[in-house]
Amino acid sequence: MEYTHLENSEFEETMSEYKHEYMEDFSEEINFLMSTAPAKDETTVKEPEAKMSDQHPYFQSLYRSIAKITHPDKNNGDDEYFKKANTAYSTGDWVELITLCNELRIALPPIPDDVYKEIINCLKSIQESINSNKQSVAWVWGASDKSEQVRDQIRKALGIDPELFEEWKRTKN
Repeated sequence: MEYTHLENSEFEETMSEYKHEYMEDFSEEINFLMSTAPAKDETTVKEPEAKMSDQHPYFQSLYRSIAKITHPDKNNGDDEYFKKANTAYSTGDWVELITLCNELRIALPPIPDDVYKEIINCLKSIQESINSNKQSVAWVWGASDKSEQVRDQIRKALGIDPELFEEWKRTKN
C-alpha cells in the first residue's frame, strides 16, 4: 500500500515535469490547435480515487490514535504530524493516515473485511490511473528521446495535418 502511495507521488511529480516540458516544446502545436478548433487537453492527469467514500470508524480510530500522540497541546506533541493527520482525515486520505501510523509506530488494529476490500479497490484505481496517464502525449514526450520521429507521432496523435501546420506557421510570422 505504501509502495503504491509512493509510486503515485513520484508519478505525479514526474508527470508535472513532463507536462511542463510538453507545454514548452509543443507550444506552437498547441497554439495551432487552439486557433483551428476547440482543443482537447491531452495533458490532464486523472486523479486516482484513493479516498474512502465515508469516514469509516476504522479510520476514525486511526485518526484519534495519531491525534492523541501528536496534538500540539500534548507535552511532546508534533504540530506537523497533527496537521497532516487532520488534513488526511478531513479529506478521507486513508493512505496518509496509515502511513502516519506507520511513521509514528502506532500499531494498526486488524483491518475489517469491508475496509480491506475498499483499500484494494482504491489501490487498483491508483494503479489504473497511473497506467492510463502514462499513455498521454505529455508522458510519451517526456519519457522519449525527443526525436523528430516522436514529435511527428505526437502531432499525428493530436490530429495535426503537417501541411496545414506548416502553412499556419508561415502565415503567423
